[in-house]
Amino acid sequence: MWNLDEVAVDGSDALIDAFVSSAAFAEHMSIFINTLERMSSTLPASTITVCERAVDIAGADLGDITTAHARVSSDLVTVVLRLYRQGDKHLRTRCLDLVDRLTDLNAYDMERALDDER
Repeated sequence: MWNLDEVAVDGSDALIDAFVSSAAFAEHMSIFINTLERMSSTLPASTITVCERAVDIAGADLGDITTAHARVSSDLVTVVLRLYRQGDKHLRTRCLDLVDRLTDLNAYDMERALDDER
């Protein structure tokens, strides 16, 4: 997963889907989200599922700086906003739903990221 940007585009979604549904995702999601944040190419379509699942798992911990999940929050916010900018109408709607959830959870770095977008 560290080298996802080296995987052929047609194979990345299947790889991501398998990882998101695996038992390893909860423990290693921060590393993977950091990898997605660093990708210079267009993010795979299944990235939205990664973000949704990460929010489901981390929940309120995304806004609690005493937890490990707060560290991933900044990368997660960056990835969601990037997906929004590159997405179609359906993907943008899912991203906006995530922005609402992240805002409600007071996710670390969400406010700054939204200010930067304005």
